[in-house]
Amino acid sequence: MKLLKVFAEMQKESRPDGTTMACVLPACGSLAALEIGRGIHGRILRNGYSSELHVANALIDMYVKCGSLVHARLLFDMIPEKDLITWTVMIAGYGMHGFGNEAIATFQMMRIAGIKPDEITFTSILYACSHSGLLNEGWGFFNSMISECNMEPKLEHYACMVDLLARTGNLSKAYNLIETMPIKPDATIWGALLCGCRIHHDVELAEKVAEHVFELEPDNAGYYVLLANIYAEAEKWEEVKKLRERIGKRGLKKSPGCSWIEVQGKFTTFVSADTAHPQAKSIFSLLNNLRIKMKNEGHSPKMRYALINAGDMEKEVALCGHSEKLAMAFGILNLPSGRTIRVAKNLRVCDDCHEMAKFMSKTTRREIIVRGSNRFHHFTDGSCSCRDFW
Repeated sequence: MKLLKVFAEMQKESRPDGTTMACVLPACGSLAALEIGRGIHGRILRNGYSSELHVANALIDMYVKCGSLVHARLLFDMIPEKDLITWTVMIAGYGMHGFGNEAIATFQMMRIAGIKPDEITFTSILYACSHSGLLNEGWGFFNSMISECNMEPKLEHYACMVDLLARTGNLSKAYNLIETMPIKPDATIWGALLCGCRIHHDVELAEKVAEHVFELEPDNAGYYVLLANIYAEAEKWEEVKKLRERIGKRGLKKSPGCSWIEVQGKFTTFVSADTAHPQAKSIFSLLNNLRIKMKNEGHSPKMRYALINAGDMEKEVALCGHSEKLAMAFGILNLPSGRTIRVAKNLRVCDDCHEMAKFMSKTTRREIIVRGSNRFHHFTDGSCSCRDFW
């Protein structure tokens, strides 16, 4: 936000060049500030900077990270001479949005164009495979990286493969890959397997993996919370209590979940159970009505994602207050009918919020795009682009 404010003040005194524009666009992408980014794009066009490749690449990246993949692809197709960065940004974009097959097609087009991938490009394509469950394709790229391109896989490449194996339920194979790696695994790699244990509800392996993570990053509260979530989903409340006591003794604090939405160039941020917002009453009323309608149509709340040992009513209240739900409801109330609702969150989107977003998109006949900590979800007419795989 500070960078964008400085940029706004700078324009009062001087005319920014293409390099300045390219430096500001990543801030728009980081914030998911699509409206502001579009305004900068307009200035780029008016000043004739769009022909500069580094500016065009920055624009594609901005649109990707703001959830507008269509605009990113249009710009990508308009560039006559693409460099490696152009191709990699587009491949990574498809990966972030869960379109693995499109990422693979783009990678193949790049190879046909005679562009040789580097380590970052391989990270992008492996990431795309992991977020689309393309196991065989992922192994193919991993092996070709070694045999055809003579590259030694780095930690980030192994992290993608562990994540891919774990997400697809191959937990033992993921564990064996870590054990046989030629380089020492870091907390990110063990953490990917821990996430897989949560997805597939393997408490025993999770406990084993968690000890490796805690040894490598003893002060990272996120991993303790992840294990606590695994215990909570298995209703092992005594273990949850012990782990929370362990967190308290170490003085660790979890990053609070927050979500934000851009309306008319202004950001509104929500935290869980946010009752301080001026429209809180309307927001919670809308969510409660949607929850009742969901239940009447046979949809049950995913109670385990409330992550508290309480009665059903208390859990429903806790679930209703998740920050992304509040932001989505705010968008429904404040954006014109038919306008796409775009929400960004600093953490992973929980399964109950995912179900609610699908229902919202169908009931309100709106496209809802939610950016979590590591990927996008496009909700349309009751379904999600991730096909419930993330």
